[in-house]
Amino acid sequence: MKLPKPPKKHSLTPGVTLYLPRNIRGCSVVIAQYERFVDRWSASLTHFWDDKVGSFRRYRLACREYARDHLEQDVSTDKWCAWATYAAKGNLEPAERLFHAHFPSSEFPDPYCVEWSDRDPQLILTESLEFARAAEIVHGIGGLTLWPIRAVSYAMSHKHFALPFCMRYQGVDLATSVDTGASCHATIKGVNWLTFVSNAILERVGGEKKLRKQLSERIVFHKIKKGVCFQAGPEPLLGDIKKGEDLSVYHELGKALAPIRERNHRRINGPVEPGNFTIDELHAWLARFDTDEVWRPDVPKAPKQETVWDARFKDPLGPKLLREMELGHLPLDLFADLHELAFHEPPYMPPALAMSLHGVDEQLWARLRQYLHERTSSSDSMRAAWEAAKSRARERLNAQS
Repeated sequence: MKLPKPPKKHSLTPGVTLYLPRNIRGCSVVIAQYERFVDRWSASLTHFWDDKVGSFRRYRLACREYARDHLEQDVSTDKWCAWATYAAKGNLEPAERLFHAHFPSSEFPDPYCVEWSDRDPQLILTESLEFARAAEIVHGIGGLTLWPIRAVSYAMSHKHFALPFCMRYQGVDLATSVDTGASCHATIKGVNWLTFVSNAILERVGGEKKLRKQLSERIVFHKIKKGVCFQAGPEPLLGDIKKGEDLSVYHELGKALAPIRERNHRRINGPVEPGNFTIDELHAWLARFDTDEVWRPDVPKAPKQETVWDARFKDPLGPKLLREMELGHLPLDLFADLHELAFHEPPYMPPALAMSLHGVDEQLWARLRQYLHERTSSSDSMRAAWEAAKSRARERLNAQS
């Protein structure tokens, strides 16, 4: 299948997202799948994200051991454990191949989540079924997936570019792993090529036996551990409504499972930009397979204007600050802009990532902080000037937003 060009800051590949119960029993299965993924793609992987320290680094062979070294111990001691490894052309480019695991502590009641992508949908089918037969799944979804820019910072994910694409290509799922985990506890996000549902949730629509009688032979039932994986057709579908592509098999399954679809899915993270999903548009998109009727929204054009995030990172502050510092100058407004970007905006971006996007590594940041401290700690007037500069920087950021 020839895939269309994805929207800005997204990749389009087959993928699967699975949600697990909050216990330690599925950890060994997650570890095995992660190691299988990195063994297959280690030559092309470029980035590794470690949520423990809130930073990403270049992928190296030692990253393979991360899950084995941390996951079971963190889950058993109720610590947050999340990581991702992926291949991308740059820090601000989308993942072409991705593995992401998200295991929050009990402070957050969300289910555990694991997701991965691959070019071959049949490999996604085989591996996700093996996974779900070895580990209990609460719910999950797989098919052609639109993956937002990683940097594992959903606040800068450019999801507003996804809305027109998702409205047109209705067989494509938009990756919303953490948001869906926070929204769906005894419900499902929706249906797609692969739809995983636990027996406990299926009981609300009559259980597996009733659904086998209700659904046509186009939908294959795969037995998994304490649940069912529904396969809607031999391969995932794009569902281009402009070309009238047939998605009736998705509609058939979606209509049957509509009573267990989450009706109050929270807003997907992302900056409020022109063309972003409103909450009503998000819910209409999630409900697109609930009936036999094809959803035909007015598809807007993808926004072409520069986004807030493009503007904030296109002109790195690090080199400017270094030049000024070497000249003995104290550009308080530049310092304040970097400080506010790194520590106050955006709320989902770790400071190390924001600074790296501005050309500031840990060593340079230490030098800049020392220089700033030496110059502003000498008098009350200098400290007051620094606080005033931070206030002006915060006002500039608020105005841009």
